[in-house]
Amino acid sequence: MGQSDFSVSGLCAHTRRDDVDGPGGEHECSTVADVVVACLSRLPGVDGAAVALMTGPDARQTVHASDGVIAAVEDLQFLQAQGPGWEAFAGGDPVLVADLHQARHRDRWPAYLPAVSALGVSAIFAFPVGAGRVPLGVLDLYRRTSGALTDEQVSIARACAIAAGYALLNTDSLTHTAAAVSGHGYRDHVHQAVGMVLVQLDVDSQEALLRLRAHSYAASRGLDDVCHDVVDRRLRFTANSMPGL
Repeated sequence: MGQSDFSVSGLCAHTRRDDVDGPGGEHECSTVADVVVACLSRLPGVDGAAVALMTGPDARQTVHASDGVIAAVEDLQFLQAQGPGWEAFAGGDPVLVADLHQARHRDRWPAYLPAVSALGVSAIFAFPVGAGRVPLGVLDLYRRTSGALTDEQVSIARACAIAAGYALLNTDSLTHTAAAVSGHGYRDHVHQAVGMVLVQLDVDSQEALLRLRAHSYAASRGLDDVCHDVVDRRLRFTANSMPGL
């Protein structure tokens, strides 16, 4: 991927690796790791990045982290259920914290802030990840030194977050056989859960099944179990917040 091709379409199109050519000269789609690498290459001063798949308070999984610091940052957000990533996912808008040491953030994230500061992190920028109206997760960036992103850097990070959403939806564990929702091998409760989610989120059946698969993947639960929870109304997906019980 060339330095001049940093559009969402450029990020999503192909990995451009010589070793991924398939029949007919096809290429594999960009992975989340590809997007993270490309993002960091265009954001000088940003020390690390991670993409986490999130579909609820108990359903989150880091898909790719560039280093151990950002991996620990992600784990802390999950363990303490607070932080910029949670707010970006729940609110659907970027959360940009140029200086974590400001006193006002202590009340905002009382448990999270001291632990993250101990890792040497001074700034965090969280962007909701997704290719549609409902976030699939977050892209988190960090700096060891305080400082805001420029408007151009924010635009680049937004493009990366969208591209990461497409990459997540192209992940085999989430999308394989997704188009076969009306075909063989799906029990009645899966059909019913897909129907309920498509109404809840105002999406088509393929997108509804992808959301169910994403929740299953992030929560490390079987798709059947997740669908049973939806059908029995123990789990609901909403367009403007995390699915909850």
